[in-house]
Amino acid sequence: MAEQMHERVEVGDAKSVRALVQMGSGQLAVKGGAGALMEGRFEFSNAAWRPEVTYDVSHDAPDAARDSSYGMGNLVVKQPERIKSTVTANANYVWDLALGNEVPVELAVRLASGDADLRLADTRAVLLEAAIGSGRVRADLARATELRHVAVKVGSGRVDLMFAGEYTYLSKVEVSVASGQTDLVLDGEYASLKELRINAASGRIGLRIAGACPALKTLALNTASGFVNLDIAGSLPADVAVGIRCVSGVSTVKLPAGLGASLRFSSVSGKLTTPGFRKENGRYVNAAYRAGAGALHLVVSTVSGELILQPIEL
Repeated sequence: MAEQMHERVEVGDAKSVRALVQMGSGQLAVKGGAGALMEGRFEFSNAAWRPEVTYDVSHDAPDAARDSSYGMGNLVVKQPERIKSTVTANANYVWDLALGNEVPVELAVRLASGDADLRLADTRAVLLEAAIGSGRVRADLARATELRHVAVKVGSGRVDLMFAGEYTYLSKVEVSVASGQTDLVLDGEYASLKELRINAASGRIGLRIAGACPALKTLALNTASGFVNLDIAGSLPADVAVGIRCVSGVSTVKLPAGLGASLRFSSVSGKLTTPGFRKENGRYVNAAYRAGAGALHLVVSTVSGELILQPIEL
């Protein structure tokens, strides 16, 4: 019979908190709605697997100009070191954590294998860093509008990232998957988002931009072999460059027919399907393209892959 453990951590006088959640193998869930800094329910098959929870607040000011009452909280929830190699895939190891919304939180998640379900609405998360060896990450970041930076790295498995809301401070989103599937949806307003990158060695990349990203400077999708599906249904700044690099596979780009767009395509033995585009001065442009006017600039490089452009009537 599985054992259970409950933990509650109060924020104390911390002004902000760094939280590290480190697990070997198991099922992890993090959500908002706690009445404290953290409320946790843990379930484990062996008493030796009891998680270790520590919290302290530092009152050292980073520099003399800062208020002497400055306090950074440090929360650590981790699997005991001694059992790193003993938790098997069929073991019962479940962590269900809830975070409060009293102070800003920088959240780092480390999981060797398993599933991480992160639902950060009703938290004050300003940073999310997740590193998973193998498994699935599902991050529902709707209404987590204080986020500034999101970085997810997975060895093999699946990543689902969903944003919805008005994100005033979010400046960078980066996803890296060695092999597997990535699906990212941006819906809402992203006033400060400047950089969006997805890298994969193999597998599938899906990106849908349904919101407004007026500050975007870099949009890069890179894969060695696999499928890329880019759906641009929202608004991007004038003259933004969108880069896709792949060795082999099929890349499909959906974009509004009324959006001026140009394409530079380089390939050794690849295939290009561009309905509604014409070749002009060494590049391809659509009917809505006007020289000197703002446009979406696609730069696609492949060895033997295929690019398909699909104009969509909105």
